[in-house]
Amino acid sequence: MAKGYIIGVDCSTTASKAIVWDREGMPVAEGREKMQILTPKPEWVEQDANEWWNATAVAIRKAVRQIDAGKVVAICLTHQRESFVPVDEDFKPLRNGILWVDTRAASQVEKLREKSEKIHKITGLFPNLYASNCKIMWMRENEPSIFEKTFKFLDVYAFLALKLTGEPVTSWASACPFGLMDMENLCWSREIMDIVGVKEENFCRLVAPGEIVGRLSKEASSLTG
Repeated sequence: MAKGYIIGVDCSTTASKAIVWDREGMPVAEGREKMQILTPKPEWVEQDANEWWNATAVAIRKAVRQIDAGKVVAICLTHQRESFVPVDEDFKPLRNGILWVDTRAASQVEKLREKSEKIHKITGLFPNLYASNCKIMWMRENEPSIFEKTFKFLDVYAFLALKLTGEPVTSWASACPFGLMDMENLCWSREIMDIVGVKEENFCRLVAPGEIVGRLSKEASSLTG
């Protein structure tokens, strides 16, 4: 088997973790960096999206200090799902990221439940407080100026892929919890997007889980060690 290391990243709710694996599937090094959870109002649970990247970069840097960094051949991403951040055309966050545990969008969930069967048939998900679709609706109704400025809604995968490679893409598995995907055809559902009030252009290109999405940029390489 070819030599080299693979880094597995888990940017979860409270910390970002990086574990270095050898090609026999054995862990050889790890790093971890905590992240702060923000609760500015009751039912609101947020994070500074830049912290997703900063903590991930630190975690990777801590891990690769323990090995020959030149032998790393790939980085794989896992993350807290449902969490997302709206960004402008320069991919700068327009507000804090809204986390999966945030429950501010109860009234929007009730609106979606009026079309529950259709939504479930297409997305595989019944309307619920954890999915991103209801929180995007909440933004449209309660933060219209931010909503209008939003170029893309990025999940954690897309935000990290952008920082690592310059390519803002996300996988089917990561995008599913948006509650906006046609799971039979593995694409964004325009029908569901019409219900929520968004356009396909507001979301990233979809790739298969495990697909190579790009090469590590020089800037990311410098920041991650």
